[in-house]
Amino acid sequence: MSEIDQLLAQFMAGQTKQSKARSAVNGRFTKLLDSEINIGQGVRSRASRSQTSLRDLLRGENGRDSGFPRILQSVDSDFLGGSFDRHVKVWPLDDIDVFFPIDGSGLYYTEHGQRSRFHVRTDDSTLPNPLYSDTVSRWTKPDGTISSAKLLSGFKAVLKRRYPNTKVAIDGQAINTQFSIDASNESDGLGFDVVPCFSLFDSYRMEPDIYVIPDGNDGWISTNPRLDKVVSTNLQANNDKCHRPSVKLVKYWNKTQLSSKISSYYIELAVSRDLETRNARGETVTRISEAVALGFQALADALQSGDLQPRIRQAPMVEDGGVTHSEKNTVAAAARLANLALGYENQGDEENAIACWEVVFNDSF
Repeated sequence: MSEIDQLLAQFMAGQTKQSKARSAVNGRFTKLLDSEINIGQGVRSRASRSQTSLRDLLRGENGRDSGFPRILQSVDSDFLGGSFDRHVKVWPLDDIDVFFPIDGSGLYYTEHGQRSRFHVRTDDSTLPNPLYSDTVSRWTKPDGTISSAKLLSGFKAVLKRRYPNTKVAIDGQAINTQFSIDASNESDGLGFDVVPCFSLFDSYRMEPDIYVIPDGNDGWISTNPRLDKVVSTNLQANNDKCHRPSVKLVKYWNKTQLSSKISSYYIELAVSRDLETRNARGETVTRISEAVALGFQALADALQSGDLQPRIRQAPMVEDGGVTHSEKNTVAAAARLANLALGYENQGDEENAIACWEVVFNDSF
């Protein structure tokens, strides 16, 4: 055998060893996802049936009570949001966000006391708005502005009437409707967080749309769950379907190792921002193990900076949940081990790669 043939044989042997290690490691991740983390199709189907009934109820309430806010159906419509809709929800499925954009006919939005260039969407500006059609201030404050607290109470009353034996309660920014479907030791069952909101667009078309939702203190805050969905979908498509599994795995680690101390959305934002930056440089991720290692490092780096900037300027900062110095060190240690595991995997060292991941995820891996 010539020297070139020997070198080629060594190279091919190394490639085979590396491929075997990658297959073994990513097989372990797939098993962990399927056994502990992913939401099963049966549960997703039951959730789909339940949310359809709930959405039909609130969408049609104005037909039964003309003083109830109209839900947009043309220029926008009710929609699912949150981690369930972005396919990064970790088992158990205990809450699904459902947003209900209210028709804003005749309304305008102010920022810092000034009328904003953001306009409130309406299906028909010629129709009177139920929010102002009575004289008893059913939906407004003394100053004439819309009361988010009254909207939450009004939506709660409709849900409680329809589901008298179900726990229905205002929980901060939403009305939580707690069903007993798929209840377990880990969860009280399937719950829906109903979020009344207004859909706004920039009249100059320079900034993303915003959704104004209750802040839990009779005020309003801005968000855009549809934008989060677009980002998640694009990252999943552009990185060999590795983005969403990696987010779920880091969230699962946060749940099992830090008792969910770090905000779930904070994790998702830190991981997605890092991957967006890499994709913009022409880098892509093709293995779950690589995406998880990068995800841990992105989270560790973000925690050193503190709260994160939101995706839209009107939204509040995304808080980390008050993570302590010790907990930040725990995340940093997990990131170092994850990078070490990835290095072993790239060298074809299956045994040490798996050993490192077992330390990160403990008995779960």
